[in-house]
Amino acid sequence: MQNSTAVDATLHLKLGLESEGFVSQLLSQLMDLVRASKRLPLGEEHSIRRGSREFLTSSKELGERSLAFVHRTLMFLDPGTHQNTAPEELANFNLIIDSLDTILERVDSSLRDAITGSAAIPEPTASSAHGGQHAAGSLVASESGKPQVRWRLLIDNERTEFVPRLVVKHNRLVPLDAKIVEAQCKVGLSSASDNVVMAATTSGSSTAAQTAPEAMSDDLLRAHLGALGVGKPENASRLPHPYVHEIDSLSWPDEFFRIRCPQSYEPVEDTPLVLVRTERELEQMIEELKSCRGSEIAVDVEHHDYRTYRGFVCLVQISTREKDFIIDPFEIFESMHLLNEVFSDPQILKVLHGADMDVIWLQRDFSVYLVNMFDTGLATRALKLHGGYGLANLVQHYCGVKLDKKYQTADWRQRPLPPDYIHYARLDTHYLLYCYDCLRNVLLTQEGSVFDMRAALPEDTTKLQATEEGVRALQAVLDRTSALCKSQHVECPLDAESVADKLCVRYSSKQRPLDQRQTRLLRMLVQWRDRLARNLDESWNYIAPDACLWRVSLSMPTAASQLRGILNPVPPVVHERAQEIMDLIARSNAVAGHAQTASAAPAGTVAEDPVPQLDSSDVALSHVAAENTTVPSSVAESAALSSRATPGLNGACLVSEPWPVRRSTSAPKPVVHVTVKGAGCKPEDDVDAESAGGLRALLSGMAIALEEALAQ
Repeated sequence: MQNSTAVDATLHLKLGLESEGFVSQLLSQLMDLVRASKRLPLGEEHSIRRGSREFLTSSKELGERSLAFVHRTLMFLDPGTHQNTAPEELANFNLIIDSLDTILERVDSSLRDAITGSAAIPEPTASSAHGGQHAAGSLVASESGKPQVRWRLLIDNERTEFVPRLVVKHNRLVPLDAKIVEAQCKVGLSSASDNVVMAATTSGSSTAAQTAPEAMSDDLLRAHLGALGVGKPENASRLPHPYVHEIDSLSWPDEFFRIRCPQSYEPVEDTPLVLVRTERELEQMIEELKSCRGSEIAVDVEHHDYRTYRGFVCLVQISTREKDFIIDPFEIFESMHLLNEVFSDPQILKVLHGADMDVIWLQRDFSVYLVNMFDTGLATRALKLHGGYGLANLVQHYCGVKLDKKYQTADWRQRPLPPDYIHYARLDTHYLLYCYDCLRNVLLTQEGSVFDMRAALPEDTTKLQATEEGVRALQAVLDRTSALCKSQHVECPLDAESVADKLCVRYSSKQRPLDQRQTRLLRMLVQWRDRLARNLDESWNYIAPDACLWRVSLSMPTAASQLRGILNPVPPVVHERAQEIMDLIARSNAVAGHAQTASAAPAGTVAEDPVPQLDSSDVALSHVAAENTTVPSSVAESAALSSRATPGLNGACLVSEPWPVRRSTSAPKPVVHVTVKGAGCKPEDDVDAESAGGLRALLSGMAIALEEALAQ
């Protein structure tokens, strides 16, 4: 029977192949090839055979034939990469690995399209995004493949201060602070009349607004302290926490500090699951959750931060004692602030596990704040729970259920959500309330450093009493959780010098330190990556991982084609914008040459600017970059970036000129003046820095003179 598939038939028609069974025949040929490769000599046997000239000749011919065949194959499958490469260049195996990565990505995309039955919407390239305009100013409207375009009006990657979208403050003890209202008025979240009314209302409260002269005085004092390097750091939020007064006013009744029988959970299959996707469903869920006053709810968040600059919440899971909820926020992102009515209610205890980032994400994306929370992660640390402090160990310890955490780092942007994802998400909160009951009971039994683990057993709770130390232990967990609730999301401006220094500490070694020229390039690359990530709404790691920037700075390639040999694999954005990196390297070299020229120039003279004059094409590119407010193309992006001020090596602000071209002649090398004083040494010596032997000779002579002086 002929083993021919529909793929074989299609290839035969489109490519004009002689055989209709190409794929089926290829498989058997590849299997034979693998078997033959296993017979190749290795190790000592290979070393012995290398003594034969006939073996060397055959090996060389086989290698050339193999490289030629592989090159032909890659030219067909990945023509963009291998259009200008020669077969012998494939001896650098990184080129083959990069092409395989590209091919497998295309295969994965095609399989995904075949499964979903629709072609994937291609993400825009720099050239396709060049002409569009976007309301958010930072994103490209055509990026419909990204879910965040649905709430694009809420995204501003250029903002320097986070202002809560908290127009209505639910469950308030005091009105919204006047500083927050004023900031909301500036960004258009509330009107000026609302600002006046709120300021008047707040003036009689404990958070009274300051007068204009007082506020100005505080600003001047803050700026002065910042200049002295004392006071709050620059990235600290200048706006107060909206619910700090409500969190500080929290109190718990005496019954809360008594041991109670843990309320058992229902089996997952017997528990109703409600998916919330619309604003109406969200409002209905909130009304249902409001009936939980005096009780608890469990909360968890799923987050994505790889294909976005700031990250965004993909799911919010909530469980009561009787029901599980999963909120899909993508279609109701602008309405998710309604959750504040429940999450800020001090009569409803919110139970989370490891909530340090959940608190920040809920603030950043939805302006939702938590009041009255219990972090089971902090409780497991207080108990020093055997097996670790993770949620999986906690559920295994108290419920005997083993959670599968394989979806912990999954891509939660997928829609529709696969059933496995939904099941995984609901389990994160389904057992959490029972675990909270057990943890609270065990904490209340503390005596010295010992906890009575029987408090987690329903049949033993009536026999145990809370101890004074146990009450203090539970109160300590509540205090730490309250402090966690008061943490705030702040916008941190890029500090390229600090980021570059951290990379140097992380990757540098005594054998491979960066010189001044390489360090300058690393800072330029950090700025380039951040600017591009903001414009494209991508993460740093997607644009260029830290290791990528380090390797480029260490190697400083002279041609874009060399990036493929340095990076494995080459990130897609780096591959697309390789010329921009080459321009940065050229600029770093030009700055270094300018510094050398300045140091070698006679006293009283000023070195000329090493940047050449722009020709007509450069001027045209500058105009193109200036006329477009969206993500520019790769070349125009370079011009747009270069027109901005770039922090210098010492923190000063240097005005960046348009990208310089590589100069054909290098700057003259300076003369290093070495002053030597002491017995037996010359008063002064000049050594040409270009002559390493001369410098070595001087140092050797100094050492000999020093030994003679000590001997005397």
